[in-house]
Amino acid sequence: QSWIESLELRLLLAATDLDTSFGAGGKALLDHIADSGDYVNFMALTPDNKLLVGGRSDMISAAKATLAKFNLDGSLDTSFAQGGKERLGLPSDLASLVVNSDGTIVTLSTSFGSGVPLAQRYTSNGTLDSTFNVTINPSGTPSDLEPDGTKYLLAVGDNIARINSDGSRS
Repeated sequence: QSWIESLELRLLLAATDLDTSFGAGGKALLDHIADSGDYVNFMALTPDNKLLVGGRSDMISAAKATLAKFNLDGSLDTSFAQGGKERLGLPSDLASLVVNSDGTIVTLSTSFGSGVPLAQRYTSNGTLDSTFNVTINPSGTPSDLEPDGTKYLLAVGDNIARINSDGSRS
């Protein structure tokens, strides 16, 4: 279907050359998470030397923040989440992500329904850590998530918030 836009990773060697050993002809495609499009906003190298991408999957019913993990050859890491990909909970858009040294992933997203920013943590294998689920007040558009030693700094609207690494408030 030509109206579906796929999530696409490209590994570049020089200014315009694709590394043809990566994926298929230099491209790794992630199809069929979404009905109408997958978009990459963030990419990070994980401690196990794999590529974590985060973005949004647009569904006909609602858009959701999405994570996917790739091996360095461009193949999907099927040991991560559900076959290498995970749509994150509520209808939302991913604003930022951090991969910690232990491989855990902290995401910052905005709920489309309420506009309330939400920080969530996932294990290195893509499982949601239900003990770390932080709703941030005041409401606003989250824009950044930065590790600060044992805490995280979150930029939300014109405010900066800080939470502990376990998700509790500072």
